[in-house]
Amino acid sequence: MTLYDDYRNTDYLDDISFIAGTEITLNFPVYDTVGVPINVTSASMVWVLGLYGQPEAAPLLQSGVGGVPAVTVTGSTTFTITLREQDTVSLGDSIYLQQLKVTDSTGKKLRPAQGIVVIRKAIPIA
Repeated sequence: MTLYDDYRNTDYLDDISFIAGTEITLNFPVYDTVGVPINVTSASMVWVLGLYGQPEAAPLLQSGVGGVPAVTVTGSTTFTITLREQDTVSLGDSIYLQQLKVTDSTGKKLRPAQGIVVIRKAIPIA
């Protein structure tokens, strides 16, 4: 069993792997805990990235904080976040965990998903 397999049964986010400093857009369909799509048009969403296995540590990246772009609603049940070069260039050679936090229009808070992110260190190029 691999590290990825440990969480495959409980989380619907696909595993992501990229090289630090790569601009990448992450797309998220949002579902509740029983698989029903959540209407996010009037919700607030937060995306966070932290070191795998260290959930008590402060997030390394959080949407809308420290210059990281906020999430963009792209449909009634989907949103994206685009990570720019400067967001991840100092990260790498680690396994991270991403999580979503949704607050719906009634104030109900939900963390519907998480997933594995592998970021490899970039080779310096002049």
